[in-house]
Amino acid sequence: TALAAFLLFLALLSAVLALPLAEFAAHSSRPTLTLAEAATLSLPPQYLLGLLIPNLGGFHEWMTYLGVVPLLLALAGLGRRTWFWAAAALAAGAFSLGSNFVLFPLVFRFIPGAALLRVPPRAWFVLALAAAILAANGLQRLLDQWLPRLAARYAAMRWRLPSGRAVALAALALTVLDLMRVDGSLIQMRPLPPLVPAAAWLAQQPGLFRVYSPSFSLPPGDALQHLDGVDPLQLAEPLAYISRATGVPVTGYSVTIPAFCDGCDLATANANAQLDAGRLARLDVKFVAAEFPIAAPGFEEVQVFGRTHIYRNAAGAGRAWLEGGGPVEVAAWSPNRVTVSAAGPGRLVLSEMAYPGWRAWVDGEPAALTTADGVFRAVDLSAGPHQVVFEFWPTTGYLGAILSFIGALALAALLWRGRRQA
Repeated sequence: TALAAFLLFLALLSAVLALPLAEFAAHSSRPTLTLAEAATLSLPPQYLLGLLIPNLGGFHEWMTYLGVVPLLLALAGLGRRTWFWAAAALAAGAFSLGSNFVLFPLVFRFIPGAALLRVPPRAWFVLALAAAILAANGLQRLLDQWLPRLAARYAAMRWRLPSGRAVALAALALTVLDLMRVDGSLIQMRPLPPLVPAAAWLAQQPGLFRVYSPSFSLPPGDALQHLDGVDPLQLAEPLAYISRATGVPVTGYSVTIPAFCDGCDLATANANAQLDAGRLARLDVKFVAAEFPIAAPGFEEVQVFGRTHIYRNAAGAGRAWLEGGGPVEVAAWSPNRVTVSAAGPGRLVLSEMAYPGWRAWVDGEPAALTTADGVFRAVDLSAGPHQVVFEFWPTTGYLGAILSFIGALALAALLWRGRRQA
């Protein structure tokens, strides 16, 4: 009964994240993960020693140190009432070994949904959570059972043992200082690097547009809107369209766009990829930055900064356009709301990816959204000027929020009832 209640509250409280994530996973490229790709950065078995010996300044994905005091208290908290958390800690530790142990491959192959997971050491979060709960039980046992026994044993010797509050505060202080020492070794302070000249020039160009670099010539943090970049969660259909536009094939799962191969020279790896100016224009790519010359039709070189060549896409379509022609202006743009002024008739296409939850209003009235090229949001307009608003109203997000709110209320009521009965 307790386990069923726990699982019910887990489902309710996590619904606000779990439902949108499940919807996204169904449209993402994560199902293409192979076992080898999912097991990347598997925890080497020798790093289990990090439970006892902190790896100061080590690799953060393989940091296993929990602290001396929490580990001792967690061992003290083992018992019949805490078997679930002990089992969870053992399972998470075994899972984090990835391809270095049998558990992760079995889970990946046979547990539904597990094939979407990658970087097994991140399961250490579950082990840390279980250890914290076990440590809390261990501290409670220390205060309720062991300290009173010690006090009774040494009462005749007139030894005064510290109070339970003093012991708890000391354990907390030692834990904080210990973990600060370890965590501080992972922090590096350095100034934000200046913009590279190519990015600085692009940032001065007027209008709303995207840039693309097949050679990763523009480091992150330049405040530009990129078609390329690092993103472990990618939508499958847009990814296929981007592959056709950039000429870089999708051969498997990748955390970057475009995908790069291990050991390749990133500056020249995509030098032979054939850019499609028309498709890139529909993705609102106005400029391309590359460490090599681009001979594809439709691109005009406008600047050179060292090895970095900047090309303008002559086929530029803008962030929105009307099929068949007609004036279009993006009046306001944000990730969750876009306002466009356009004069119909025709189909208005927005260079933003279609996704469940997007809605459209034409002159304040709800309008049916369609999909252009299989990836872009579009809406049909009648003759005359119109104002079109696109807004994101995710059904799964709101449903998840309602379920999580219900779960939080139920949990609060249960705790309140338990306190009254106590």
